[in-house]
Amino acid sequence: VGGTAYVLLLGLLGLEDQAFSSLSGYLMVFNTLLSHAHDTRCSRLMAPLPDGLNFVAYHYVHHLSPTNNFGLTEPSDKLWDLLLGVRTIKKLEEFGCPDAPAKAE
Repeated sequence: VGGTAYVLLLGLLGLEDQAFSSLSGYLMVFNTLLSHAHDTRCSRLMAPLPDGLNFVAYHYVHHLSPTNNFGLTEPSDKLWDLLLGVRTIKKLEEFGCPDAPAKAE
């Protein structure tokens, strides 16, 4: 139903050829990433970034502790923490979570 509505909407704008463009492919990948937002292992495979930049892995901490990691990335939270004079950033390792990445020694 959603796919049909999407193609019809693009048709109204004369963009029906764009329904299956690269942009649409990227949007589908991001949708998959967001739909697996509570599986940090999956997010690390789909977006191989450090946890502080991988918004799924970073924001997962917020679901473990609602008073931490409000933003999508560590840099954005650092900015807000500085502006608001608070400290809300926590790492996944601090929770003893089995999904936490191993530390390099």
